Amino acid sequence: MKKREKYLELLRNSSKNIRFKDLLNIVDEFGFYMTGSPKGSHHVFLHDLVDDAILNLQPDKNGKAKSYQVRQLLKLIDEYKL
Repeated sequence: MKKREKYLELLRNSSKNIRFKDLLNIVDEFGFYMTGSPKGSHHVFLHDLVDDAILNLQPDKNGKAKSYQVRQLLKLIDEYKL
């Protein structure tokens, strides 16, 4: 199974239990890039193929990814066929 397929499976099946550091690796694997340096806990990402959407990620208090942000990422991946 390819790396992206594993990541997609993880995102779809475990959206509430993904470490934030892992989410940053996943975002990078799908071609997103950070705009500047993080502002506090906020990490803002863009993608060349995604027109007007930005992806703003920040960890929750336990170092996990916020599930609504995982869903936003999945929506962008599906919508733009990344």
